[in-house]
Amino acid sequence: MGYMKIGIEHHAVLYALLVQAACSVLGEPEGRRHMAAVTRAYGIQRGKRMAANADRNGDLRDMDAFFIYGEWKGEEGENLSSLVCADSCTVSTVRKCAWYDAWIRHGLAGYGTLYCRYVDAALAEGFGGSFTLDVQQAIGKGDETCIFRWNRPYDADKVMARKQADHERYILPFSFHCRELLETAETYFCTHCPEQAEQILSRTKQEYQRIFHMEVPL
Repeated sequence: MGYMKIGIEHHAVLYALLVQAACSVLGEPEGRRHMAAVTRAYGIQRGKRMAANADRNGDLRDMDAFFIYGEWKGEEGENLSSLVCADSCTVSTVRKCAWYDAWIRHGLAGYGTLYCRYVDAALAEGFGGSFTLDVQQAIGKGDETCIFRWNRPYDADKVMARKQADHERYILPFSFHCRELLETAETYFCTHCPEQAEQILSRTKQEYQRIFHMEVPL
């Protein structure tokens, strides 16, 4: 089999499979409750890493830094969104989401969309910036678009210039994001559900391998 690039689809499916396995082993309410906690822990961890990079370079933890130190980038056309900056806020409208498309394609939307409820707010919380994020709409909740509203403006020219100068050095491959997601889930379940952890994780890995004919990146 030839080389397969790890992308958003792999990350999205892995997440949904974790939710599916947790619900299968622990039951619906408990499985979702525990995966909500996993999602928050995962988002907060990512946000803290972004903040650490900003601190290391002497940047304020503001809206500019939040966008400059973002860690993922999709393929062209996978996601369609727009950013509008006003005097008092920044609004992002997402019209096409590769995560949601992957969940629909694999029949996992019932599980994967839990991600939409928690990850973005957790990311902003972990970053600890001088702003708040309000997720006003989410495709994963049945809305036509995702709408994210931050209560601070950002400098589009500055962000673009910095990203070009940094040559996207803070972008991490989705093999890393998949690995971190799985490790976060493993740490959580081994702590909070030690008797069921191995079953949840092994079911997730087996189903991932069945779908992609490859193991989860480690």
